[in-house]
Amino acid sequence: MLLYLVRHAQSEANAGVRGAAVDCQLTDLGRRQAAEAGRRLAELGIDRVLASPYTRALETADAIRRATGVSAGIVPLLHEHHVRPFTSEDWPLLSRAALTERYPAFEPPADFDFAAKWHDVPETEEAVLDRGARVLDELWRRYAAVPDGSQDVRLALVSHGSPTGKLVMAALRVPSPQGVEVNISNASITIVEYFPNWRALRACNLTDHLPSS
Repeated sequence: MLLYLVRHAQSEANAGVRGAAVDCQLTDLGRRQAAEAGRRLAELGIDRVLASPYTRALETADAIRRATGVSAGIVPLLHEHHVRPFTSEDWPLLSRAALTERYPAFEPPADFDFAAKWHDVPETEEAVLDRGARVLDELWRRYAAVPDGSQDVRLALVSHGSPTGKLVMAALRVPSPQGVEVNISNASITIVEYFPNWRALRACNLTDHLPSS
């Protein structure tokens, strides 16, 4: 199983836009970055794009979907890592109905309803590393596991900075995130080859495909 890990492109929060929402959108630069990431992944070749259910990740993944022509889905465990609680009692993320309406090309999990407060806030570094390992196991079972273990599938996973770094750590079996940091830039591409008993980091934080402004 070959994984192309993509951090979402520049968001309003990344750019320091005042009043940016928790579930903010991409900037104009972010949309150009997402398009270039899509073009690079079209060159590399992927079979499916899977995204965090946050708007900035879905906008990035949608650009990849359009550039590559592949099918798309949502993986809730790829969600953002929040180190502080939300400032409002109102849950700021899209409902399943809103996701389906806004991103009809993205298949949500049949058994997941995105009910209010569907993930933990705040979340520890250790918890993010743990769900990174769960993502890898889930993807292997769903897309790559066959009796002889030979299924060759290429997936683009669009997530966020901290979760993407923790996916790399989980793939490399880093036991704890303490004292370890993996730098992941907006719209960068990291390549991991993954089998349950064998893993390799092929490239990390590639950004040569991105526009400078």
